Amino acid sequence: MAFATAAIQSFLQLNVKRSLYRLLTVGQVFGLVAWDLQPLEPDRPTTKLHWFRKLIRATNQGYCFMIIVAIGTATVLHHSSNTANAFFAIRTLYLTENVIVNVIVLFAMLECQQSRPFYASILKELFELGKNLHDCDASINFPHVEAITDRLLVCAVLYFSTSSLVDWWADYDPSCTFLCHSVLYILPNVINVLALYQYAALQLIVAACYRSVNSVLARYHDHQARPKVRDCAELVETLRRTHLKLGDLTGRVVGRFGPLIVCTVLSSFVVLNLELFNVYKATGRGSKRVWSASEGFRLVHTLLWIGLHGAKILLILYPGHRARVECERTGPTLYEIASRYEAAGRSNSALMKFAGQLLLLHGKRHHCKACGLITLDLTLISKIVAGLTTYLMILIQFDSAFTQGSR
Repeated sequence: MAFATAAIQSFLQLNVKRSLYRLLTVGQVFGLVAWDLQPLEPDRPTTKLHWFRKLIRATNQGYCFMIIVAIGTATVLHHSSNTANAFFAIRTLYLTENVIVNVIVLFAMLECQQSRPFYASILKELFELGKNLHDCDASINFPHVEAITDRLLVCAVLYFSTSSLVDWWADYDPSCTFLCHSVLYILPNVINVLALYQYAALQLIVAACYRSVNSVLARYHDHQARPKVRDCAELVETLRRTHLKLGDLTGRVVGRFGPLIVCTVLSSFVVLNLELFNVYKATGRGSKRVWSASEGFRLVHTLLWIGLHGAKILLILYPGHRARVECERTGPTLYEIASRYEAAGRSNSALMKFAGQLLLLHGKRHHCKACGLITLDLTLISKIVAGLTTYLMILIQFDSAFTQGSR
């Protein structure tokens, strides 16, 4: 029995490692994950290497501080030249964007040191959940999560490489202007996107766990399936506890990434306003305008930037939406099972307890709000679109008044 438990734990460790290892390793490169974090391995007492780990942590803190200083310096050097000829509304939006970008980087670097206890506790809970699901003849689809995270990393590499190349062609300058622009915009967005990837991966794992719970419930009355939990009431109780722990796990994930999510939504809203206004300015000068190569590349870069910040919103909302859909599927499945029991003239207290838990938690849904401010569902997209339409019209009116007043 002990050998079987150890084998299950080893199997779960291997699957978690394959699904998260690349993502956490890339995060360590950009200062998002502590260098001395040993993800996917239990904490072990270290006496001989204690001084060495202290050195690694000090070096990691210095590295994060250098990133913060570099981005802050690039902000100061690049901001004045970027907004010198713009009217006050545009200058305010650019200033807001730069402030939020630096806040995101500062938050990410500070949270780097908190990644050790967070991922250690998350790992422990995933092992426990995986074992409970294994006892119910179910498993977490870690390979699916691994495939998605690998594709996201490849997409990030391709996008930021293309964006940097287009930016170079649009504003070729042998001086440090391009370097400052890259440090100010490319590096913080890489950090932001990788942090959101971690959030998305954890939400996808939660969705996979919910899917496994639903699959066990779906075959509850299948006599060919023989769960290892002998008593059916015990099976339902195990699934109920697993479902409750998944809700708590979702709340912890949203709680940790909540400030990052709020700052990202605000930053994307500001940038989308600016970039849509830039598209309006670039394309609203008449059909007889002759486009230069540099202006064409700037327009392409603007469109790429719009796509990036739109993708950030989807990256925040869609994984949580998938987890919520799987969570809400449990209720109808339980209702169907309870209806069969009622039709047979029987009752099941475990099912009623599970159904009561779902009804109680469905009314709260605190885990669907980031910092209690932003509701993380797809309706946020319509709200952002409505806000963008309103503020873009305001910017166009301000620009018309500013242009007429300067003549």
